[in-house]
Amino acid sequence: MEQLAVITGTFNPLTKAHISMGLLAEKKLGGDSRIVYVPSRHDFLTGWKEMPDKDILSDKTRISLLETVLPHYGFTLETCETDGTVTGYTYDTLCYLCEKYRISRENCYYVCGSDKLPELYRWKYAEAFLSGFSFLVFSRNEDDLQTLLASSPLVSDYTSHFISLGAIPHMEEVSATRIRAAIPDLAGYDWTSYAETLLQLPH
Repeated sequence: MEQLAVITGTFNPLTKAHISMGLLAEKKLGGDSRIVYVPSRHDFLTGWKEMPDKDILSDKTRISLLETVLPHYGFTLETCETDGTVTGYTYDTLCYLCEKYRISRENCYYVCGSDKLPELYRWKYAEAFLSGFSFLVFSRNEDDLQTLLASSPLVSDYTSHFISLGAIPHMEEVSATRIRAAIPDLAGYDWTSYAETLLQLPH
């Protein structure tokens, strides 16, 4: 039975850590799984993330990087948030993808970091989101997953829905923030050469 793992994010830019998330999710779920990357809308970066425009790659550049790199690993790109097909709320995105790929919600996994657990109760449709889907969680900052699950509001009611992926390789050394800080002109940068560096992870 096919399973779906969904990785949402700004991908500003896509990094080796993002690719590692997909590879670990695929390994955890097995061969009959589809790994889907969903880039966030521009207004999410400027609004919720409160990032200045100068620090944001264009939608075209972010999507182009994903289009170049993801097929190399057998992963799928979905632009349902950037093209306005869905609201941008994660719950709506997962519901849309389940319907599109004809996957039951119990076989749909949301991939996220342990740092997100304490705030999930505040997300739109949190109760339906946590009760209806499963979660693949990677550890950040040496977090203890079981402690976080037990102490996070609402999340603690659905601990059986959460599966650990362990730590993600390359998480700190290739953070998107560090990459952007090292590039003085994001708009004029050669992202084609950068994309080639993302095609070298073993899989």
